[in-house]
Amino acid sequence: MFSFKNEKRRVKENKIIVVGAGISGLAAAKDLQTKGYNVTVLEATDKIGGRIDTDNSLGIPFEKGASWIHTPIGNPLTDLTKQTQSNIKVTDFDDTVAFYNDGTKIKSSDYWSAKKLFYKQHEQIDMYGKKNESYADVVSKYFESMRNDDLQKFFIANYVTFDTGETNKLSSTLYNYGEEYEGTDAVITNGYEKIPQYLAENLTIQFNTKVHTIDYSLDKIQLNTSNGSYNADKVIVTVPLGVLKKEIIQFKPDLPFEKKQAIKNIGMNHVNKFIVTFDKCFWHDSQFIILTKENPNKYSWYLNVNKTHENCNALLTFAYGMDAVESEKRTDNQIKDEIYNNLKKIYKHQTLYPTNLLRTKWSQDPNTHGGYSYTSTSTSMKDFDILAKDINSKIYFAGEHTSRDYFSTAHGAYLSGKREARKIIKLLRTSNFKL
Repeated sequence: MFSFKNEKRRVKENKIIVVGAGISGLAAAKDLQTKGYNVTVLEATDKIGGRIDTDNSLGIPFEKGASWIHTPIGNPLTDLTKQTQSNIKVTDFDDTVAFYNDGTKIKSSDYWSAKKLFYKQHEQIDMYGKKNESYADVVSKYFESMRNDDLQKFFIANYVTFDTGETNKLSSTLYNYGEEYEGTDAVITNGYEKIPQYLAENLTIQFNTKVHTIDYSLDKIQLNTSNGSYNADKVIVTVPLGVLKKEIIQFKPDLPFEKKQAIKNIGMNHVNKFIVTFDKCFWHDSQFIILTKENPNKYSWYLNVNKTHENCNALLTFAYGMDAVESEKRTDNQIKDEIYNNLKKIYKHQTLYPTNLLRTKWSQDPNTHGGYSYTSTSTSMKDFDILAKDINSKIYFAGEHTSRDYFSTAHGAYLSGKREARKIIKLLRTSNFKL
């Protein structure tokens, strides 16, 4: 016979473990704990947030991972910024000054004409694309200006490779998939970290606990970790796609074939960020500064951090794809030299040498092995659904790579964690009502 007293007791008896304290894991754990479930989060590192990682060592927030709240109107993270008293500032992508590789300024009318042409051609790629054919293949065959013009190549690098993946591996038919909310992207000026900090309040989190194996062959699931063994009734795995690709966690029995294939099929992009400070500001008072170059996949796009943090005298720049991976082999001084030499093309004798550099190395990070997922030439949209499927109502999966609509985004990761929490709550409530 059902009673609410018995249900409450059974809720507490159900032990749930969440693997990973990124935003998806924290979202799942918070919702489950709010409903009274016994939840423990196992985190491989010594901090929460995962790929939301704010470094304040320079006195300004350097967002090593997620930087923007994309299309914030309707975005669930916007509600969280209100609850966390986060300061939001909209990014003005129109506030841009652009230069050719020799330092010659590009006329504003020429820049906007080129950008309009880029978007027109970008939207036509899938008209020519074929299954298993890459974005780069289509550009090479049908779009000469995108292939040869330095400004068009800049747009491809910073609006395609940055947001998705390397164009020679990016699907020519699925490159534009994914849903968006409304509005212009915004940054949290007092740190993206406020969101995971809020979600983590009052949660039980075991840090420095790296999961080695998850054995779900018996009634109770056993997890062997670097910090001992744990038992659970349900497990939510929220580690990044890069970790799943490396098979760092061993599953017993092995993952179903279709899930292993989906892990293989979906691409994992590489993006690194570099923030440099100077003794004084010598650049334009624009939100963005562009330098077109033969290789636009690194240090070609500069965000003026002074626009969000006054008088900080800092610029933020990026590297994408294999250039991001290659950058991780270079020393800090080598990176400073390259950035200095690029800026010197624009500002000639005004350029100062960077005083400080902070950087990321996401492809080397053993807890991420990359930035975020994208639709490669081997991907089908069904792969995202397969990654979101649970195994035997025991092992559940969350993370941006499990979201068909919002993959590669922080809000996609957040929503996926809440999705898995709902599935478990519904299942356990249904089973309790039957008792």
